[in-house]
Amino acid sequence: MLLCRDSPGARELLEKRAADDRCGIVGREGHAQVIADIVLRAHEAEGKCKPVGYLDDDPQLQGKWFLGLRVLGPISELGRFGHDAVIVMIGENRTCARFFRRRGSHSRA
Repeated sequence: MLLCRDSPGARELLEKRAADDRCGIVGREGHAQVIADIVLRAHEAEGKCKPVGYLDDDPQLQGKWFLGLRVLGPISELGRFGHDAVIVMIGENRTCARFFRRRGSHSRA
């Protein structure tokens, strides 16, 4: 499942995720931090989707920790990390569109 920051019903879809679902967060700034915090708190309170870390193309961020989540690697390595869902929090519209074009998909459940 891919969720973009503007996906209709993104919050509702996340709330339906199972407790053992692993969720990756693409991007690490601004909105990604807010969403990571929300998903972490929801997981702690209700056992919903567990965030596994960030994917970000900034080489200076690789391996660093934010909100207790590590930057796992660049976005191109998404398939290397175990996940059941991905939240795409790329704030720049062209970059976000390019991400989805590369995957041949738009947000879907």
